[in-house]
Amino acid sequence: MYVQDYDEMFFHRYFPAVSSITVGRVNWIDNSGNSLLGPYIKNTHIAKCPSDPSLAYGYGYNAELSYTLSLGKIQSPADILMFVDDTWGGRIAYLPSSGGAPNLANWGANFASPAAAPFVWGQNTPYGRHNNGVNVGFVDGHVKWMQPATLWADATNKYYRDW
Repeated sequence: MYVQDYDEMFFHRYFPAVSSITVGRVNWIDNSGNSLLGPYIKNTHIAKCPSDPSLAYGYGYNAELSYTLSLGKIQSPADILMFVDDTWGGRIAYLPSSGGAPNLANWGANFASPAAAPFVWGQNTPYGRHNNGVNVGFVDGHVKWMQPATLWADATNKYYRDW
C-alpha cells in the first residue's frame, strides 16, 4: 500500500536521507508505531517474530530498495526479496555481495546464531530459525520459506537486486 500511495516508489530502510519524508518517521518499522509503515500496519507487535520474542525487530528490509527506486524498474518482482527473517534485529537485510566482493560480515548477521561477530560460514551462519530456514516476503507480495544458503546464491545478490 505504501508503494501505491507514493507513485510506486519504495521507502528507504532508514532516514534521515534526502527525501520528502516527514521528519520524525525514521525507520521503516519500529515498536512505537512512529515509522514509515506505522500508518499502514497499526500494530507494533508485527515487528517481532513469534519464534524469537527476545528480538525487538525480527525482520529485515532489503537494503537495495530505496525511495529512488520505482516498482517498474524491478524486472522480476516475484524473485526479489523485500522482507526476510533477521536474527541480528537490525531491520536491514544486507546483500551477499558489496562492490563485487562477498559480504559475509554483514549478510551473515541476518542469519547467525548467535548473532554476534565474527560470522563464520558453517559455524554460526547461515542459520534459519524456522526449521533451518527463513520466511521471505517478496516484492510481488508472496511469502516463501527458504534456506539462507539459497539466498546467499554464491554472493550474486540474485534475490536482492535485478535492475
